[in-house]
Amino acid sequence: RPLIESLDCKNTLYRYDQRGTGLSSRDLEGADIDAFADDLEAVADANNLDRFPIFAASQAVPVALRFAQRYPERVNGLVLYGGYVKGRVLREAAPGDIDEETVLGLIRAGWGKAESPYINAFTTLFMPDATPAQLASFVKMHTETISPENAARLRQIIDRFDVSDVLTSIRPPTLVIHAVADAMQPVEQGRILASEIEGARYVPLESRNHVPLPQEETWTTMMNEVQLFLDSLQP
Repeated sequence: RPLIESLDCKNTLYRYDQRGTGLSSRDLEGADIDAFADDLEAVADANNLDRFPIFAASQAVPVALRFAQRYPERVNGLVLYGGYVKGRVLREAAPGDIDEETVLGLIRAGWGKAESPYINAFTTLFMPDATPAQLASFVKMHTETISPENAARLRQIIDRFDVSDVLTSIRPPTLVIHAVADAMQPVEQGRILASEIEGARYVPLESRNHVPLPQEETWTTMMNEVQLFLDSLQP
C-alpha cells in the first residue's frame, strides 16, 4: 500500500507502493531503511520533483526522515502520522505495545485468509473502530497486494528501523500527528519525534486507530491541521 505521499508546488499528489507490495518489486532481500529511502528518491526523480512536502504514515515516517536527512534541499515540509523513532524490536516495550512475535504470528497464520480469526485480529489492531465494510476493504487490500511470506519479512524489516540518530539534523518544518491510544505504534514514539525535531508541531488525536477513519471526529482535526500546515509552506 502507498505509505508515503508527496505534493509538488502545483498540488499534485504522488503516491507509490512500497517495496514488496502492490506493483513494486517483490525483492526484499537485504533491504534496509536506506534501500527504502532510495525508493523514495527514485519516485521523486522519475516525477521531476525537485523540492516538495512529504506526508508519511507509520513505517514510512522513518523512511521520510532518512530521506530528509540525506536530501534536506529537496524537502520543504514533513507531515508525520503514527510514526516511530525505533522499531519495536529495538525499543523497550511500552504498556500496551504489541510485541513482534505476536504480530508475526498473526501474519503467518492468517495472511491471505480473509475470514480467518488471525487476519481479523491483525486488522483490528490497526483500526479497532472501523466499520465491517472498512475492515473488509482493509483485509482485501492487504491480501491482494503482498504475499504472506513478504508480509512477515516486511514487518521484520520495518520493526528494525532506527532514526534516533537523525532527528536533531532534520530541518524542514514538521507536523507530527499521533493517535494517543494507537496499539501499533505507541504515542510515546510520536512525542519523541516532536520533541527531538527542531520546531516540530505536535498534534495528539483522541483516537485508538492507527489507520485514521473518516467517521471519527479526529478526522476533521487531522485534515484541518494538515491543510493549514501545507498552506504555510506556500511561498
